Amino acid sequence: MDIKLSPRLEAIYSLVRNSESLVDIGSDHGHLVIAALIRGKVEKALATDINEAPLKSTRRSIARWDLEDRISTQLCDGLTEVAQEYLQQVVMAGMGGITIRSLLTTASELPAVMENCQRFVLQPMNHIADLRMWLSQQGWTIEDEAIAKEKKHYYQVIAAKPGEVPYTLDWVSQQVGPCNILRNDEDLYGLVRREISLRESVLAYLRFMGRSLPEREVELNTDIIAFQEYFQLSRSGGRSGKRIK
Repeated sequence: MDIKLSPRLEAIYSLVRNSESLVDIGSDHGHLVIAALIRGKVEKALATDINEAPLKSTRRSIARWDLEDRISTQLCDGLTEVAQEYLQQVVMAGMGGITIRSLLTTASELPAVMENCQRFVLQPMNHIADLRMWLSQQGWTIEDEAIAKEKKHYYQVIAAKPGEVPYTLDWVSQQVGPCNILRNDEDLYGLVRREISLRESVLAYLRFMGRSLPEREVELNTDIIAFQEYFQLSRSGGRSGKRIK
């Protein structure tokens, strides 16, 4: 029997590698770690949360799948109190990009985490450009990425590992991801169209309300033009024959 995951959780799961252990920070209902166990990607897992109520929900889900002997739960904030045996892979998903960045900053100072973790799978709900900028500034390698469409929303997932040599990501790569750009598939173009549409909606709202915010309007228009120009240029580079409409 398999567990059904939402498109967002499936995208996160797709970037989890086969390994002995996995820790899911902020596990919500625990569906991701359950899938990793029953589908055979990991042998054992730890589900954590900063609040007791979500952990109770996770424990109920674990019990329904009779996995209490293979999935542990822990009330904690980030990775500071997580046992080394669970640190081969870390998932941080469903929280803000600034929160994830803060958790990674703390984790990067923990030798047990840096020495044992082979992959971080990150799914921010916002501020993804800020998170990618932090990864590049810290020298962390972005190994893979995924995009999931769920209803009207597009979610981006990043698989990264710690490194030491900082590098630079251009603006577009910060927004939609270097691996996604290389893959250059329909999901990427859906994401880009959505990013353009969101900025156009903000511009339309400002005009409708009669609010004059010149700096914000310039920023939004600059973003829209940058997206359009980059992906139109990519056609001439042979990466795609699609247009953003």
